[in-house]
Amino acid sequence: MSDWKNVRADDVPNRTTSSDFSFLHNQRLQPGIRVDLSEDSSPLDCFRALFDDEVCDLLITSINDFATYTVSKNTPLLQHSRLGKLTSTDRSELFKLLSVLTTMGVDS
Repeated sequence: MSDWKNVRADDVPNRTTSSDFSFLHNQRLQPGIRVDLSEDSSPLDCFRALFDDEVCDLLITSINDFATYTVSKNTPLLQHSRLGKLTSTDRSELFKLLSVLTTMGVDS
C-alpha cells in the first residue's frame, strides 16, 4: 500500500505567509521575485530573503519527521544500525549543510 494520495487544487488551502513572494504580471516590468534587497546587501541577506525562519522551520520539521518515520519503519533496529544513533536536527545543523552544499556549487 502506498502513502501517496491524489490532491486536487481545491483541497490545498490558500496561504499568505511571509515566505509567499509577489510576482509581477505586467509585461513592461521585469518578472521575478520581489524582495527588499539593495546594492549593499550581502550574500547572507540574499540567502535569508529566500530561506527565512518559516522555510527553515519547515525543512527542519520535515527532516525530523522523515527520520522518525524511517526509524519506526525499521524497528526493531539491528545492533549496530546507524538509525539508532539519529538525533533531531536543528537550525544550526541545517545552515551548516546548506553552506557546504552552496560552497560545493560555487565555480571558482
